Amino acid sequence: MLDNEIARKGFGHLAGKFSAADSFGPQTVRAFLKASAALGDMTPEQVQEDAYRQVRAFLAALGLLA
Repeated sequence: MLDNEIARKGFGHLAGKFSAADSFGPQTVRAFLKASAALGDMTPEQVQEDAYRQVRAFLAALGLLA
């Protein structure tokens, strides 16, 4: 999949939105789950941090992070 230019571009956009724990991506995940009452036992802050770490781990596994 990484041979596909469109996929690489998409992953690049994802990386940009999750460039920091307080960036757009993690904040959006936090707001979405908070609004849907789907936080479970996690606080909104924990959900935001978890979203950041999960996406960064995914991107790293793909070899897309320096």
